Amino acid sequence: MNVSTGLQFQVTDPVLVSSCIGLTLVTVALGIRAWRRSGGRPAVLLVEAARTTLIVLVLLALLGPEWVRSQVPTERALVAVLWDDSLSMGTADVVTERTAAENAAAENAAAENAAAENAPAGARLRTRAEALAEAVAELEASGAASLEASAGGRFDLVVTPLSAAADPADGEVAIEERGTDLAGPLDRLLEDPSLRVVLLASDGDWTEGESPFEAAVRYRLADVPIFTSTVGSQDQQPDVALEPVEPPAFAIVGRRLEIPVSIDSAMPREVPARISLAGPDGLVESRGIALPARRVTTEVLEFLPTEPGRVSLTIAVDPVPGELDLENNTRTIELDVREESLDVLLVESFPRWEYRYLRNALVRDPGVEVDCYLTLPGMSSRGGGPHYLEAFPPKELLGEYDVIFIGDVGLGPDGLTLEQCENIAGVVRDQAGSLILMPGFGG
Repeated sequence: MNVSTGLQFQVTDPVLVSSCIGLTLVTVALGIRAWRRSGGRPAVLLVEAARTTLIVLVLLALLGPEWVRSQVPTERALVAVLWDDSLSMGTADVVTERTAAENAAAENAAAENAAAENAPAGARLRTRAEALAEAVAELEASGAASLEASAGGRFDLVVTPLSAAADPADGEVAIEERGTDLAGPLDRLLEDPSLRVVLLASDGDWTEGESPFEAAVRYRLADVPIFTSTVGSQDQQPDVALEPVEPPAFAIVGRRLEIPVSIDSAMPREVPARISLAGPDGLVESRGIALPARRVTTEVLEFLPTEPGRVSLTIAVDPVPGELDLENNTRTIELDVREESLDVLLVESFPRWEYRYLRNALVRDPGVEVDCYLTLPGMSSRGGGPHYLEAFPPKELLGEYDVIFIGDVGLGPDGLTLEQCENIAGVVRDQAGSLILMPGFGG
């Protein structure tokens, strides 16, 4: 460590310094004149010397003199930059200006699609991670050189993500699955005695570890400042987004398929929009909807497949005025269209819970045709309605079923007859049909 000492003045104003020097010279001149007029008496000389000395001391005190002892460390110090790479940084809420190429692409899209004219011309959304990655790359490229030049080469710059400074015990956790732990990486950096300052760039959310306020207290006690830079927006940007669509496993030719679609509106007010469904042969359905402010709206689109095969369907919501992100307005799903369907016979005594659950699930499945037969012991009426049979199917019709479910049904007057059981056995034996038994308390 280099040590240097010297006298320094706090007041360096040229006018004040010149005034003090001028007053000192005037005081000396007046003292000499008074001494000469006295005939050169020693007593007068002593008085004038004392007076001049006091005035000079007062003027020096006005300039704030200090005896300064400087200690310049020779060892290198550490400047750390921590940047957030957690899953929350994937939020797209950073508004940036479009480049010339992006503006040209937007104009071409507007020329081809009139609905795209509602899109803003000069702005687009980027994720927090994309915006931060650009700043980190610029810092790594020029930050070290700038710090070297301004600090005389006494500082080392370290730029690292939060995941790299995390606890080694958590090393097996994938980055994309890791939450945001701010206190842990800060504490591990503080273990280095050469640390002098930390810059933390994050979206401000912490979901793992202890509170970062406790780490901030430890940094304050160690006299190491933390500077923060917030990435992202505190408010959700105006946007209309299609949620991911989960299509059914397959569809049946000639049977109308309902596709539920959820639209998340982050607009500050209710806006009109248009949702559409397009298939391989063009537009299938299009209608106008009203999207409430900051709510999720569910709509149902219908598609009627006409031929078997793999079908690609495109669901889109037209851009609304003020919307920034247009990439999440479209979803494409793949659908397998089949000709055949599965014929199921469900035989039960009473409509118990297991029967009702299975029947409702089979009825909702577009690839299943279900018929139900209830024996209802002790009751004269068999019931009625969709998918219900008044009588047990005869042998020639029983062979059309691919799967037969037998519930809590016995053999006898209140259940199945011996002939009906032999017909079921014949379907399984001769036609490779499936038989599933669901016994209950009646055995």
